[in-house]
Amino acid sequence: VLAVQPTRVVVHVPGAGVRPFPFSRVFEEEDQARVHASVGAPAVAAVLNGLNACVLCYGQTGSGKTHTAFGPPGALEASDDATDGLVIRTLRDLLHADVSV
Repeated sequence: VLAVQPTRVVVHVPGAGVRPFPFSRVFEEEDQARVHASVGAPAVAAVLNGLNACVLCYGQTGSGKTHTAFGPPGALEASDDATDGLVIRTLRDLLHADVSV
């Protein structure tokens, strides 16, 4: 990895040279609340407005995808607002949404 930027990761691929990989957003070391505010809350708003939404966590083994999605080990058994992951926070938002039809 040569560089991690807000919307792309630049790597050197042996035999192919330098390759940039663009993404909607690249997170390095963010807390769960900021990831939710950047990704989860807009997805919830889209769903509540009748659109489809999808969050894709992509990365190398051990890079923190499960931690980002669900929180630290044991988070599903004992919910803690400060450490809950993206899935838990997003589901909470959906279930507590004030939707008037």
